[in-house]
Amino acid sequence: MNSKLNSDQGHQKDALLNCVLDKAVRSGAQHAAAFFETSRSSTLRFARNQATQHKFHEDGTVCLAVAVESREAIAETNRTDTGGLEALAERTVELAKSSPPNPEFFEPVGPQIYRETTSWFQSTADLTLERRARAIGAMCAYAEDHDVDLFGNLETEIGELAVANTSGLYVTQPFTRVKLSLTARTRQGNGSAQFHISEADWSALDTEKALEKTVLTALMGRNAAPLDPGRYEVILSPKAVSEYLMFLFWAMDARMADSGQSFFAAPDGGSRIGEKIFLDSVTLSSQSDHPRLPGLKFGQAFGSGGSSAGMVFSMGLPLQTTEWVRDGVVKNFRYSPYYAVKNGRAPVAYPHNLVMEGGEATREDLIRDVQRGVMIESFWYVNPTDWNRIALTGLTRDGTFLIENGRIAGPVNSFRFNDSPVNSLNRITGLSRPEKIHGEYLASLMPWVRLSDFNLSAVSSAV
Repeated sequence: MNSKLNSDQGHQKDALLNCVLDKAVRSGAQHAAAFFETSRSSTLRFARNQATQHKFHEDGTVCLAVAVESREAIAETNRTDTGGLEALAERTVELAKSSPPNPEFFEPVGPQIYRETTSWFQSTADLTLERRARAIGAMCAYAEDHDVDLFGNLETEIGELAVANTSGLYVTQPFTRVKLSLTARTRQGNGSAQFHISEADWSALDTEKALEKTVLTALMGRNAAPLDPGRYEVILSPKAVSEYLMFLFWAMDARMADSGQSFFAAPDGGSRIGEKIFLDSVTLSSQSDHPRLPGLKFGQAFGSGGSSAGMVFSMGLPLQTTEWVRDGVVKNFRYSPYYAVKNGRAPVAYPHNLVMEGGEATREDLIRDVQRGVMIESFWYVNPTDWNRIALTGLTRDGTFLIENGRIAGPVNSFRFNDSPVNSLNRITGLSRPEKIHGEYLASLMPWVRLSDFNLSAVSSAV
């Protein structure tokens, strides 16, 4: 589990993809795309300050998408022998023939030009079970010393993803991943905190810092005092910012805007591209080669007429650096492959990260200027209530604190909030430098953000 695929394995992988594509064409497919993903993952789980389970999984999966005219189908198998590949091709083509036509069909993407990225790190590939167990043992001992129960898992994964299709595309890249998930809870049940981080490089994962922050936040949250709902100046952690802004990012879809079904639709038709909507301090982007956000150089697109086969036909598109908002001005939208081609644009892969530029303040600087407000460590169960306003509701959780006279006065009850990132990004009063966080959906670089007039609409009993 400590080296990349050798040349013989690479030739086998190429031959496998060529074989399944050839069999699909021979079975009647006019278009076909396939990917082969190999993965070896190892997960150590722990609960109440002791290891509870080790799970190891190794697999190689072939996924095939085909089109007969505009009728599509998709299937997968982990049988990589000749018989298994032939059965996969025949079954997928038969499914396509019996499927209705897809009015938004597009052919598999052709050969692409990629910006090289680093996705493989030997520090992760060489990580032994013993070393990970020692890391977990140290974390559990630290939690025990602080009278806190620690739960979570530490997962490593080594793999390679190879993609080929009948349009002549072929791309492959090995990858490593390590994920740490922590939840700390006081034994009295009156304080809780969580932390999630994902890295490709084990040596970049600061387990000590993650642990200390999680345990400290749980301890600080004990015996929350009651606080009435209302509109407050708030400070959001990078994790909370990530969970909040994802809905704004999802709303930045060209098709929704052009059809008038979005906040980003212009009142007189068309979209609000080029319009200044937010404060000058707001800049959002996705970056394909950011050194703190390593990943694959390619991906797939979404939103292709509801077609899963279309997602495979789009696999292999290059990840690109895209500015969504620059100095408060809307610069770009996301396009599905079908809608991109329809509008004379090149389709691009769905981004793997989201980055918000910050400022020079520290968290303590942001707190110091608040006379009375609330600091929020995390949001939970966030959902839209009105996409045309990007109005959201959700709960604060895992650390909600009252700020008085420039200091954290103590923990308070959690809240339900009802507000919109559209409003919030026009009420920013301070930003820290961005920090890496793995939110619920994407790896992100987000700052601590101070906002005025945030609507904490009701008290929640969540801890």
